[in-house]
Amino acid sequence: MFVSGSGEPWLRSEKHAELGTEILLPCVLKSPQCEGLHSIKWYRGPTRIFIFSEDAGIIRGNNDIALSMNVLRECFRADIEYSSNSSKTYLKIPEVQLEDESLYKCEATYMAVNRECNNVQHIILNVTVQPAFVRVIDENSKNTLSTGATLGPINEGSTISLYCESGEGKPVPTVEWFKDGVEEPLEVTSSSTITDTGIGTGSSLLEMQITREELGATFTCKVNSIALVEPLTVDIKPDIHVRHYNDNKALSMIGPQC
Repeated sequence: MFVSGSGEPWLRSEKHAELGTEILLPCVLKSPQCEGLHSIKWYRGPTRIFIFSEDAGIIRGNNDIALSMNVLRECFRADIEYSSNSSKTYLKIPEVQLEDESLYKCEATYMAVNRECNNVQHIILNVTVQPAFVRVIDENSKNTLSTGATLGPINEGSTISLYCESGEGKPVPTVEWFKDGVEEPLEVTSSSTITDTGIGTGSSLLEMQITREELGATFTCKVNSIALVEPLTVDIKPDIHVRHYNDNKALSMIGPQC
């Protein structure tokens, strides 16, 4: 018999759930080949949170107190999803909260008594928070720049200073600068803040001297996170004024025009 916190799991998996959404944590069953299910026990860390037995009609919560499903929803915000002869059962957690992040353990036991049937599965639940925005500020003018904005005019040889920051996210978002779609990020000064809940912000300061090589260039700040389907981006196009040089040799070759 499994004792919480001991032994190696039969299966390991990892799930991510966005704050406020619903998550189904799976537990694989071997009911047909193991002469039917005896019980399912769910643990959150070292604490047992559910016992389910189809034949006995038992659903128990923490401290082995028998509760109705309605009370379970109020106390634990979770249900067990199970159907007879199914290959999987699920622990359903609606409106996921930060405190739901944990190691969950599912222990399934069967009527057949052998090691091949009884199994323990570990599911790590990570709660994510999508950053809501990306913001770029021109440190020289203190103006906030929207995507597609033109920065300048900028004289050749001048230094630009662009600060990019993310909204709060979990894990802390990465913030990087790119030029003209090249995969290698530019050299920047990066920083981040994080709270004890794991939520934090990232930022990146791009400082560079503008040369003729930046004519027609596009600088992109990109905020990335596993919580995002696509990164958040802001594109900035510098308006560069280049210096004009007199080429004395060329002029002497051309000579005066009549």
